[in-house]
Amino acid sequence: MSNIDALLLAAGAGTRLRPFTDHWPKCLMPISGRPLLEHWLCTLNRCAISRVLVNIHHHRRIVEKFLNQPHFEGWVSGVFEPHLLGTAGTLRNNREALKDRRILLIHADNWCQTNFKSFLEFHLLHRPIKTVMTMMTFSTE
Repeated sequence: MSNIDALLLAAGAGTRLRPFTDHWPKCLMPISGRPLLEHWLCTLNRCAISRVLVNIHHHRRIVEKFLNQPHFEGWVSGVFEPHLLGTAGTLRNNREALKDRRILLIHADNWCQTNFKSFLEFHLLHRPIKTVMTMMTFSTE
């Protein structure tokens, strides 16, 4: 899966988690003692994703400091958005960096537990012919 790049959308303000997000980014909220974004990056590392871009906006400096850890160097990059662009706008804004690559797009300020390796293998090996996109959906109340 080394020919897959990931774009992690993690720039949101996390308004539903206020007052916590007044001082801390939603994407770094701890789950079982580890930042949410770290869970995502560990999952992608286990799936051998070759390169990760993370869009950044809310509490930019805190997220940049997190991404500047040595074990992310050369593999994970932050992309600052001065104004939130939304999903399509972020894709469009990073089209040159992602051009001619398979892209795994993740709303990384949300928690998700699934077997991503199986999901990616399905997309690469078992999707119907001429299907260009595989989307993971879920039901919630």
